[in-house]
Amino acid sequence: MPMRKCKTVMEELDRIQDGDATRMERIRFAMHLAMCEHCARYVRQYEAVRNALGQVDKDLLPDDFEEVMGQILDKVLKPEP
Repeated sequence: MPMRKCKTVMEELDRIQDGDATRMERIRFAMHLAMCEHCARYVRQYEAVRNALGQVDKDLLPDDFEEVMGQILDKVLKPEP
């Protein structure tokens, strides 16, 4: 069975987490994580964030939350010249 590329594994992550992947996809995903510490660490971080977000009551967020977070992400993702 050929080894999955890290990019492929990350593209499948939501499908795996949501239970939408086939049995073979889940097996290949697990095999990749067993051999790739970078992806395994990423998945652990992803799961921690996903679990934390599941505990947030969106009605308690400020009205401008989406706008403010967008601005923060723009600064983080776009390096300054």
